[in-house]
Amino acid sequence: MSKIRKLLLCLIQQKEIFEKILSQKQTEEKNSFRIIENEIISQLQNQIKNLKKSMKNKFNLILKTIESNQTQTQAQSQAQTQSQAENQSQIQS
Repeated sequence: MSKIRKLLLCLIQQKEIFEKILSQKQTEEKNSFRIIENEIISQLQNQIKNLKKSMKNKFNLILKTIESNQTQTQAQSQAQTQSQAENQSQIQS
């Protein structure tokens, strides 16, 4: 009977050890998933930041293009107006 008791006690201790190991593994997996999740979130945040920068740069480029076109149009319009005025002045002379 004492051998059976010793064996039973040994099995109970082994079970406790295995339960602790299992608990540690599960905790490690949770931590591992959290680490991966945080890495993914960080990557997504960086992608969003880069997209915002890119969009801002493109928007500024579009605005500069529009301003440049407006300046060119105004210059052309003034040149035409001046040319027409000079032509009329020569016709009247």
